[in-house]
Amino acid sequence: MRLRNNRWRIYWRYAGKSYEAFILINNMDENRAKAILDQTNAALSGRPVEFPVEIQDSPAIKNYIASINPPTIIPEESDLLRKYHQNLMANTTSDDWQKASMSKINEFLQRIKTIDAITEASTLEFLDYLIIHPDTGLATRYSTRNRVQAMLSRFFNWLRICGYRDENWNPLKNIKEVAEPHPEEGIIALSEEEVNILLEAADQQRGGIAIWIAILAGPRLGEIHRLTWDEITPSVTIIRKSKTHISRTIPISIGLKERLAREPRLTNSNRIVPFPAKWGGWLPAATRLIDRLRPLVKTEIGWNIFRHTFASRAVQAGIAISIVAAWMGNDPEVCERHYARFVPAYGRDTRIDAIDPKRP
Repeated sequence: MRLRNNRWRIYWRYAGKSYEAFILINNMDENRAKAILDQTNAALSGRPVEFPVEIQDSPAIKNYIASINPPTIIPEESDLLRKYHQNLMANTTSDDWQKASMSKINEFLQRIKTIDAITEASTLEFLDYLIIHPDTGLATRYSTRNRVQAMLSRFFNWLRICGYRDENWNPLKNIKEVAEPHPEEGIIALSEEEVNILLEAADQQRGGIAIWIAILAGPRLGEIHRLTWDEITPSVTIIRKSKTHISRTIPISIGLKERLAREPRLTNSNRIVPFPAKWGGWLPAATRLIDRLRPLVKTEIGWNIFRHTFASRAVQAGIAISIVAAWMGNDPEVCERHYARFVPAYGRDTRIDAIDPKRP
């Protein structure tokens, strides 16, 4: 379909999915534009033709190519991986986790060729490979390595349960998760002035109540998105749908209680935050909200920074780290490592209201 603003719009379907891509033809000869369209149609028809370079970076084209070229599975292990994939689909809720797990496990098996070669040494080599890529020499996020280690741990446990390996087999037994480098830099938290600036600015933004909840109660972003008015009482927030699948309660400070009282109710939903309900809508909305507030403060902000700010301010107010860990749904040892430096030497004040920003 030819559009007015110098673009071709292309629709197609494959394996029950619909795709849409655009071809920009600004400053392009009309013949070249038609040639691109013909080449694209030829590639979509399955003929041995590559997509034109002008649209190879299109997300729709990349998704389509990925769907018709799935990762290679080792033939002798294919049945095993299919069974594990079925187990993942039946027992996990996240499509992203399923796809990432299968991708990394397949990559691991491609490197070692067979499950018989899974040893502590080969597993550690693969995990270290995820930190420093041998081809580029570039370091990736350490959290990526730890996430893949969790994926492999689940896969290895499944192998034991299904009888592919004996019950004492555990290549990860002596492999520990790694910490990010430069731990001396500590947790980043917002200053008192920055908290005041962001809360005031958030009142002028659609969805700004999410900023208030994040800084003054500390839930994760997904938990904030799912929070409903039914889970708010005069004194506590009840987090029922958490990342860890364990319900918990968080006290509501006076400042947050007053702000919630001013928040208008949505007409078509019982949710508190007016983000779109679907995953593809609410996450970009949350990102855009952060982008609008980012220029207002010096600290690089994000939803995890708000969570750290809540915890550090609570500990500074004299609340025990073990209690803060329970509010956040975190391991007390992790919170001890992150927030111990915020424990005050004197004047312990256990009131949750002490974390409210001090207004000038």
